[in-house]
Amino acid sequence: STFLRGDNSWAAAGGDNTPNFQVYVGTHQSLTDATWTKIAFDTEILDADSVFDSSTNYRFTAPSAGTYMLWTNCVIGSNGSAYTYNTQLQFYKNGSPMGDSYQNKEVPGNGSSTATEYLSSTLTSIFSLSTSDYIEVWTYIDTSNDAPRVWAAYSMFAGLKLL
Repeated sequence: STFLRGDNSWAAAGGDNTPNFQVYVGTHQSLTDATWTKIAFDTEILDADSVFDSSTNYRFTAPSAGTYMLWTNCVIGSNGSAYTYNTQLQFYKNGSPMGDSYQNKEVPGNGSSTATEYLSSTLTSIFSLSTSDYIEVWTYIDTSNDAPRVWAAYSMFAGLKLL
């Protein structure tokens, strides 16, 4: 219940890493070629502190200043068509992209009109946030010939405040 700190004083152990949340995309979300699109995480698994807006803005808002760890995993692809595409996944803070938080990959079409083609991309970042700062997840797609989507149930966004 207590521990000896580096300054040779005793302190209580504990903490609960709140606020915390975990949300996912409940229905497939269509994407437009060559356009940045905010991902609509519309289904909550965990949000006891009401820090995630899953109905209109699809974003996490920091209720207090501190250090937060956020992660997202998004599955982007198509069912029933073969194509080639490049995609990026990026965190936005207060409406602006965080330049170092993205992945870029290419998936070649396999020539089958019945193939399921998709990418799974993951981002994890630690943010120093002020009260009311907000974080969103956006994706960009450059596709050769199909209408891709964010896959429901496989695309998630989660976070917690670090102690």
